[in-house]
Amino acid sequence: MIIPEPVIEAAYAKHGEIYGEIKDWTIPYHIGLWLKARDINNFSAFEYIYNELRGKWQAFRGAKLPWSAKTSFSNLKKLDAKLQNIKLSNIEKKHMPLIWDGLSKMSDIKRNKDGPSLVAISKVLHFWNPRLFVIVDRQIMLNYVFAHSWLLQQIEEVVEDVENDLPKSARCSSDYLDCDIGDYPGILWWAGQIIRDNPCIRTQFYKHLVKHCPEAKNYPYLQDNEAASVEWLLLGLVELVPGGVKL
Repeated sequence: MIIPEPVIEAAYAKHGEIYGEIKDWTIPYHIGLWLKARDINNFSAFEYIYNELRGKWQAFRGAKLPWSAKTSFSNLKKLDAKLQNIKLSNIEKKHMPLIWDGLSKMSDIKRNKDGPSLVAISKVLHFWNPRLFVIVDRQIMLNYVFAHSWLLQQIEEVVEDVENDLPKSARCSSDYLDCDIGDYPGILWWAGQIIRDNPCIRTQFYKHLVKHCPEAKNYPYLQDNEAASVEWLLLGLVELVPGGVKL
């Protein structure tokens, strides 16, 4: 999917207009969490992120027995360290079994009636590696953004293709068949294609951060948060008036 740079810039502007100034959910707030997450391999930093996700983010809403912070941290430590070195722009098909293994190991952090909660898993993994794991919440991303037919058609085609790169054990599991977690590796591959096709996303995303939080200029590595850059781009993109339409 090729997106002209002025459209990317406009999409981030729209994201800032709609989402960037929501009380307690500002862009500086998100940046603060990313900075904290730089030390997420230490329990104190992880516990802070976990408490934010459990409280404000409601990542474990409705769960009777979600993993505790200590259990969640312990299981994160068991993930293959290679997963923290992958970002969307360098994701390869050979990484799919590794990604699936990570999702499987975190699948019990919260379970819904139909299986593991992709919302909870993606939120936790996002802060563990914001360069790779896109947050996919149900209300906005799944039920609204991805519901746009021009996006959904692309995603479905990629998800079907990526299925062949998952381990056979994944394709035979009830977790894969019965809930959104089975589509997630394909969503990441699709998001990676967007980054690779549009390298200016990196610079426009960083400009967006600095515009709303001047202190971000002190942290140039935030440009690498590719998962957030795609999520926020899509949130703004679907709100733009189609080209040629005058209001």
